[in-house]
Amino acid sequence: MQPKNQAFTPALVIPEIRNPGYSAGHKNGFTLIELLVVVLIIGILAAVALPQYRMVVMKTRYATVKTLTRNIADAEELFYIANGYYTSDLNNLDIRNNDSASNWCNAGQNSSQSKVHCEDTTDQLRYEIYLLHSAFMPGARKCVVLNSSSRTELRQQLCKAETGNTAPSISGTDFYYTYR
Repeated sequence: MQPKNQAFTPALVIPEIRNPGYSAGHKNGFTLIELLVVVLIIGILAAVALPQYRMVVMKTRYATVKTLTRNIADAEELFYIANGYYTSDLNNLDIRNNDSASNWCNAGQNSSQSKVHCEDTTDQLRYEIYLLHSAFMPGARKCVVLNSSSRTELRQQLCKAETGNTAPSISGTDFYYTYR
């Protein structure tokens, strides 16, 4: 047994391992302020990037609608050459991807307006082409912002950029931008 005034000495002493960058009084890790600054910077970057991302997605959808509308308008013109009139039945036209066309598009004679239009219902945008033998605006093309309460400014910005027209015609609650 050991005397009472002697301290116990272990047989094995493990040395303290320190981080080389560690200094006494300073702990490793990030402070709350540093983390808040990083979160704030990420939030600002996201706030700037999100509208641009939405615009790119909208432009992509609109490009799909424009391509589909042009294909149908070309098919309508060929149908007119062969038959002497425009058809409103897309099944009569020689186009591929007829399922998408019938879901998004409308064609043919509508009173005095012979036009083709396809719309993107997600973004509430429509692309119109007036056919060459139309009594109203033959050959005209329009970007139409359909009535909707959300993102109207973003959709108008897209039509302005697409058409080069900054002054829309307004019909009811829709904005019409004619291509120049």
